Amino acid sequence: MPHTETVTSADPPGPREPGQLQPLSPQLDHRVHAFADALRRIFLSLDMTLGQYAIRHRRNKADVSRWLSGNRVPERAMVDEMLAEATRRLHHPVTDEVRYHIHKLHAAAILAQGPLTQRIQLLSDEMDGALTELQQVKAERKDLQDALGHRNQQVHDLTIRSRQLEQAWASERVRTQGEMDDADAEIRELHAQRNRLESEIKTLKSRLRRAHENEAILTERCRQLERELEEHDNQSAPSTPASPLTQPDVSHPRRAPGPYFFLSHAGTQAADPAEAKKANRWVMKLFKDICDNVLEYTNITDFSKVGYLSFSDWTESTSHALETCRIFVPLYSPRLFDSERCGKEWAAFEARLHAISDAENRPPALLPALWTPAPHADSLPKVARAIQFSHSRLGVIYHDQGFYGLTKTPSRRAQYQRASLEFAKRIVEIAENEPSVPIGVPLDYEALPNAFRRELSG
Repeated sequence: MPHTETVTSADPPGPREPGQLQPLSPQLDHRVHAFADALRRIFLSLDMTLGQYAIRHRRNKADVSRWLSGNRVPERAMVDEMLAEATRRLHHPVTDEVRYHIHKLHAAAILAQGPLTQRIQLLSDEMDGALTELQQVKAERKDLQDALGHRNQQVHDLTIRSRQLEQAWASERVRTQGEMDDADAEIRELHAQRNRLESEIKTLKSRLRRAHENEAILTERCRQLERELEEHDNQSAPSTPASPLTQPDVSHPRRAPGPYFFLSHAGTQAADPAEAKKANRWVMKLFKDICDNVLEYTNITDFSKVGYLSFSDWTESTSHALETCRIFVPLYSPRLFDSERCGKEWAAFEARLHAISDAENRPPALLPALWTPAPHADSLPKVARAIQFSHSRLGVIYHDQGFYGLTKTPSRRAQYQRASLEFAKRIVEIAENEPSVPIGVPLDYEALPNAFRRELSG
């Protein structure tokens, strides 16, 4: 059964002035109550009425009232909107700690509302992210068009100047040889400048074409998200049932007792363990960030139970984690498919999946992540070609650069944080909502096949 608590409202009893907020209902789930109470505190600091806020932000007054009373949980964009208004009103920015606390309360309230509401919220947040990225791509496209126009004008001006000098040189042949040599050198330099500019124009045209393609992809994704939101809104009932995540699931096999996910990586090898950790520090950072995010979206209290990172020799703990993990995450890179250990790890988890006789009922628990840019399908081993490895929720830049490219580029920090968060959320969605993968049997490393070489021997 879902865990709820009866919470007494902190609002004073008695008659209320017109426009005053109503007390929170004692029947609210404690997570919804905590979020609504925090939202009300922010709203009261604005020194505005419901009507004034609704008019200022073009919101429906009734919707704002329902959000502040806890009857509905707003979308993430509305929460950020109110935090921004508080920054403007109070003349100092909201701290990162306060913003993180409000977002955490909001995520808990969404979970309390049930899976359908959670899915609608995820889609809304994803659409907000997609729209933001779309605006960035449009702005980049405009900058590229302006730069292209400027370069074309420079080429035009240089061409005219070059012709003028050539004409002057032809008409002034009576000048000294030194003067003609100087003019010839200047003409050659102008030609070189024009060649460099034409090369820049070619590059800008290529980037502009990619910007157009990215804009088209994001525009279509926004339309798809709008359709999905509309479908989910039509399916929503007036009262939301309790979340099945908090109820015993008798329709699925027993949940695996091992880690939530197993991260398989062909790491850099070194004889000294300290040197090995240093060489693989960026993968370890990614692993820790995904574990931190999974921890926030689950009821796990022990960090060591969240994930298992395999990047060196096979051990007994590697075998146990493969037998019991819920999700298998191969980290795609050129070295992954050359690694015998990674091929055996893939084969071990794949055997657990194939223990489910009905192929249509197998969960998508083999969930690849990109460490380097997305590989071409023809370069993948046969066993990996039918598995989806591109996830639109993680962003276009993730597809083009992979987690390593985002980690090593300071200007891509926001895209890295978004991608690692969305990937962690996808792990939780599969682990909690899809059929469980049967627990495996003890593994003999030597007897395991290499999944990446199977088609060569067959």
